[in-house]
Amino acid sequence: EIYPGGVTVLKDGSLNIAVPISGSKCGIIFYGKDKEQKVIFDSSFRIGKLYCVHIEGIDILEYTKYRLFEDNRMFVDSYAKCVLGNEEYGSIPDALYGSFYVDDFDWSDDVSLQIPYNKSIIYQLHVRGFTKHKSSNIKNKGTFEGLVEKIPYLKELGVTALELLPAYEFLEKEKKFMENSNPMMSYQEEEPVLNYWGYKQGYYFAPKQSYAADRNPIHSFKSMVKELHKNGMEVI
Repeated sequence: EIYPGGVTVLKDGSLNIAVPISGSKCGIIFYGKDKEQKVIFDSSFRIGKLYCVHIEGIDILEYTKYRLFEDNRMFVDSYAKCVLGNEEYGSIPDALYGSFYVDDFDWSDDVSLQIPYNKSIIYQLHVRGFTKHKSSNIKNKGTFEGLVEKIPYLKELGVTALELLPAYEFLEKEKKFMENSNPMMSYQEEEPVLNYWGYKQGYYFAPKQSYAADRNPIHSFKSMVKELHKNGMEVI
């Protein structure tokens, strides 16, 4: 199926894959503990710029993460719901992986509040920066859970919506290279600079791992949204 994009776990446990790849030899590699399994996509499964593949027999409890490849390039699924490898804030990971997601979150009776703009008081904030300082007086500093702990304060201000600065997975630091005057060594590694705000290319469907106190960023993010809704606040 063309939709949804990325690697999706279906109800029967099989996988639907719809990814934009243009290489002559491409596919997916599944990673388990001390083992991996490679599946090469046949060109007959290509629809326009997408490879649309259905795979059965992959145990996602045994093979817990994956990466895509085209020719000699390895990369992470841009539609991944969870990205592994960047759990520690400010680190430079050796490699990133997509991780499988089974949607079993209990939203109960949660609904979108749809508060009119002319009745909205919107508070824009950085998830980590808002509560990371010791003056926040909370347990889970710098996390989605930390925002939940600050709900009484936000309600006291009269806030009706939180507008989050980038809360998707992105690399705060990346290895960069700069020109070198030595013709025998055209490039040298430059000291990576911290991208605190997160306005850059990232994995827009995956909540940020280092912003989750319990290391399950999807559950953390959804729980935050659910609690804010309960208290009359939307999330933008």
